Amino acid sequence: MVGRPPPRALVAPGRPEYALGALGPLGPVLLTELRLGELLAEGGEGRVFEVLGVGPGAAPPGRAMVYKQLRNPRTLAELGPLCDLPALMATRDEAASRRMLRSAAWPAAAVIEEDGATSAVGTLLPRAPAEFWLRHRDGPGRLATLSYLAGDPDRMAVAYGVTVPQPGTPERVALVYALARLLDAWQGGAGPHVVHGDLSAKNVLWSLRPAPAIYVLDCDGAVVGEANGAQPAGAAMAGAAMAGDAIAGDAIAGDAIAGASGAVAPARPPRATTANWDDPALRPGDQPTEASDRYMLGLVFLRLVGAAHFPLQGRQRAHPRVNVDLELPRSWRKFADMPGLWELCERSLSLVNATERPAPAQWAAALEQLLDV
Repeated sequence: MVGRPPPRALVAPGRPEYALGALGPLGPVLLTELRLGELLAEGGEGRVFEVLGVGPGAAPPGRAMVYKQLRNPRTLAELGPLCDLPALMATRDEAASRRMLRSAAWPAAAVIEEDGATSAVGTLLPRAPAEFWLRHRDGPGRLATLSYLAGDPDRMAVAYGVTVPQPGTPERVALVYALARLLDAWQGGAGPHVVHGDLSAKNVLWSLRPAPAIYVLDCDGAVVGEANGAQPAGAAMAGAAMAGDAIAGDAIAGDAIAGASGAVAPARPPRATTANWDDPALRPGDQPTEASDRYMLGLVFLRLVGAAHFPLQGRQRAHPRVNVDLELPRSWRKFADMPGLWELCERSLSLVNATERPAPAQWAAALEQLLDV
């Protein structure tokens, strides 16, 4: 997504928590209730517009928002529980819910064309906060994606006039730590687990001010399910009291989801993924799982701490075991020996025992220990 940074008038004072607040939970929002601004981005899943107003009279929303117009409508049975999930999580683990809303563009509402519609034509999402934008030399503001950190820092400085931390610096480690903490909030609890499915360079933003932090985009494509699995958000989590009516359902032969009404909704299309960031353990057409997100966490670590020093080639991806015993950048010599971290990285990227890849909490503990050093 490319565009100018959000106007300060639409950003809440201080670091926005996006904790539903003035906007939610909204329930479905009519498209006619949105006052849209400029087109910000266009991709395979839809078009993204600036939101200038929401609700009666299209008043300013109180926080920066965008409208994602979907190319393929999605059912409210799927999107409704996804939008309500932060409120559900807050009843069980308020800290995890706040981390989700602070670190991810979680969908606030489904957007419908008319009252009574059962399908959404789009989603209402928070816009990336101002600290997750950067500016090219004499150019417009752009989202600070991980692509700036996964390339050669010297090339980034020459080509764009953008200064990024050198490979191996604590700031890069801290960014991976922030992502591990978010994934732990999504996967570590006893309740519903979140699978993003496309934690690629284009969907993870970074900031070093006031402290290293990440912000994940494209969360309206996430799926919710039980541990080590993923199913559409409309499939109910047993015993979970959703905000509003609970939706009960089970996957039927992997082809459909049965909701509380007994109606059968078709399974959602495969999650869009990014080439060279997708999990090689998945077969074409498979839905992502927690193990897929754990693979991408390992890949983020490999590419961020070493930048261009650590490419992952196709032949390595196809091999059952990935060996990252590569020559380290000089900057790593300032750190203590880290065999445990490299072992976590290899286990995360290998196809052997892919369902048992290291949990985000293991990454967080190891990275925290390294940062303490």
